Parts: sequence; C-alpha cells; structure tokens
Amino acid sequence: MSSQTKYQVHSVRKNRFSNGIKIEKCWVKMKDKIKIGLTLCFPKSLKYKKFPAILQASPYRKDDDVLDLKTNTFFARHGYVSCQMDVRGTGASEGVFRDEYTKEEFRDIIEIINWLAHAPWSSGRVGIWGMSYSANNSLNIASLNPAPLKAIIAIDSSDHRYKDDVHYYGGCLQVFENIWSFGLDVEIFFPAWPNYSLKNPYFLKRFNSEPLIFRWLKHQTDGPYWQRGSLAPNYAKIRAPVYLIGGWLDGYTNSLKRIFEGLKGPKKVLVGPWPHALPDKIGPWPRIDWENESLKWWDYWLKGIDNKIMKEPEFTFYLQSYYPPSDFRLKNLKRIPGQWYSLKSNSFTFRKKTYFPSQNNQLKEEKSSKIFLNKIKYNPTLGISSKTWAPNGDGSYGLNQAKEDRLCLSFTTPPLSKKIEILGSPKCTLWVSSPVEKMNWVVRINDVAPDGT
Repeated sequence: MSSQTKYQVHSVRKNRFSNGIKIEKCWVKMKDKIKIGLTLCFPKSLKYKKFPAILQASPYRKDDDVLDLKTNTFFARHGYVSCQMDVRGTGASEGVFRDEYTKEEFRDIIEIINWLAHAPWSSGRVGIWGMSYSANNSLNIASLNPAPLKAIIAIDSSDHRYKDDVHYYGGCLQVFENIWSFGLDVEIFFPAWPNYSLKNPYFLKRFNSEPLIFRWLKHQTDGPYWQRGSLAPNYAKIRAPVYLIGGWLDGYTNSLKRIFEGLKGPKKVLVGPWPHALPDKIGPWPRIDWENESLKWWDYWLKGIDNKIMKEPEFTFYLQSYYPPSDFRLKNLKRIPGQWYSLKSNSFTFRKKTYFPSQNNQLKEEKSSKIFLNKIKYNPTLGISSKTWAPNGDGSYGLNQAKEDRLCLSFTTPPLSKKIEILGSPKCTLWVSSPVEKMNWVVRINDVAPDGT
C-alpha cells in the first residue's frame, strides 16, 4: 500500500493506560475497499522523530481488550507506534470473517504492514506480535516475508492447525473447541464499537454467517484445508528473527521445539510453567516481566540497539519438578517447583528412551519375549480428571488420576533409581484391533508419587 493511502480518524477519550500517549482509532481501506479498524498508540515526541511500528492482528475485538491495550501503550511509551488490528469481519473492521487464517486475512495484514512502514512518522521497520490466534498470524505472515517486517514475537503459538491446535488434537476432536468456537462466533457477529448498532447491513451479514465449528466438522482428517494457516513444515521460509514464548500448562507445547529446530534465522525460546496466558499472569508459577523482555527484542531488531540480547542463550526453559495434585485451579498449590535452564542450539543432547508395555501392567526398558494381549472396554467418562487443553487460569490443571488408571490400560515403571529429566514430545506406537472402524486413542504420561498418587 502506498504512503498516499488515506484513512479516517476519530478521536477517543484518554484511558487509564494512556499516560500521555496519544491514542487514535482509525480505518484503512484495503484494495477491495473494505475498511480495516486500527488502534494506534503514539509516543509523546512524535513530531520530533520517526519510529518503528509494532502490529498485533487479532479477531478478539481490540476495543474491548484492555489487557492488550496496556501492552501496546507500554511499547508506545518506549518509542514505538503500536497498532492493534481487528482482522476482517471482526470488531471495528468491515467484511465477513469466513474462517481462521484465510488468504484474504493475510493480504489485509500485509497491506497494513506496508501502510505502517510508509506512514510519515514511520522509520520503515515493522514488528508483529501476538498471543494465541495473533501469534499464529505472526508466524504465518513472517513466512510470507513482507519487506518491512524485521522481527516477530509469538506467545502460545502452534505450527499445525489439525494435529496441534484446538480442533483435532492428535486427530481427536477437542471438547474445548466447542466452547472456544461458540465464544468466537459471538465475538465475531457482535456489533462493532462504539455504537453497537444492530441495524447496519454488515451486522446482518456477520450474524447470518455459518458457525465455525460446522466448517471444521466437515474436515475431520488432515489435509489441504488444515495446511492453510499451518506453519509446518515451512519453518525455513521465515527470514525475520523470531522470539517464541510458551507455557507447559498450555496446549501449545509440542510445537515449540519443532519451530525452534526448523527456523534457520535468529531465534529465541522462553518456556515457563504457565497456562494459555501471558507470563505475568498471577498464579503459582514464576512470573516474568515479559514486556521488558520483549522490549529488548524490539530494541535490538527494530532500533539497532546493541543490548547483547543475542549473546544470551537461545533456549531458556523451566524444568518442573513433581508436585502433588491440587484442586481444580491449583489454588492449594503455593508454587510449582522447578529450576530454570538455558541451552544453546548446538548444546542439545537429547537421548531417546524407549519403554515397552509388559505383562502385569509393567513398563520396561527391555522388550518382552512373550506375546501378550490386553483388552479395554470403552468408557466415555474416562479422562475428565486430565487437564483441559489450554486453561486460561480458569480450567483444570490436572487432578489425581489414580482412580482412572484402574479403569484404563495402565503400565507403570518400577520406582526410578535416579532422577530423569524430560524435555521434548513423547511418542507412542500401538498395535490394536477394534470391533469398530474408527476410534480415538488417548495416551497420557503421569508422574507417580511414592505413595501412588
């Protein structure tokens, strides 16, 4: 988009996060005449200097999102023009939201990146960041390599929509999807800020759109539909530096190591014992000042400030230790025990360890010489004490599952003679027969305490 692109601006009252920051809400016309809604946070000294821009592209109604506005004003106070964008068909943006991560949505984001880069106050350098949906958007846009994009930060992101997202986790339909997709449908067709008018034609188009889950249920196996919006396996396409932040209590954990190993450019990873939330969320886990950590990343790549961040270890993670099952939301747990570790990319020395199910429900390192069979009867109520897919702080983090083990096929190692450390993604190979043609298997790994908990 050229620097001559015109946009409409209406003033808004200052909010409690403004602290002298100038906040404008505006619309930018795309090439197809659809207007995309933006919130821009400007530094105080705008007339004296040109600034890098930081974009966040999300469907979660920016004008109702106080937490993200707080982060964007934080970046503005430190010399950036931060921009929140409602993707097409959501919030203040015109159009219809047809599905996740469409080509249309990507085109809009790239147009906004180019518009930010050519604005009169811009230094021409743009970063993109986000959590969850907007993190996935950041990774996908980075793989398209728009010229002004110089760095990204992706928090709680996935690389595969089918097997590692809220849809069919490992091929199994997610119950969580029903909750999240219905909530997103409501957010999408809800009228735009500030008038919330139900009479505008655009509202009727949104309201009459097909619920998202109907589309997803039409694609119950992996294929081209799910590859759209999935970064895997095209990690090497990304040229911009990438900072990945994730949490062990989140559903997006398996992708972190895959993305890190697949990226060929500058990269960093930070993983803590956090849920599907920002790393400063209050809870029984170590909280991280991730905003200032992000600021170091932006300063280095968007302003050229040599703050030595790239001299730091590339992969930093919190290795959790055992803690007893708590209540539904870990309220009885004061702190998740563990220790911080850091690795350079060339210092990974992972070793694969294989266990074999054996007789008498044992799990052994040596394969049994005898062939044995186990049977299991389907019980649809099993699994409800396992943690929810991505608790945002209000979901289950895992209860005592000993009772369920007695109703499942359960194989247990002997007591461990020495401490083992696990970092990576477990894999399980099963040989099974079933009286039905299609079925789901769920395999979980539990830490068993000395008392059997």
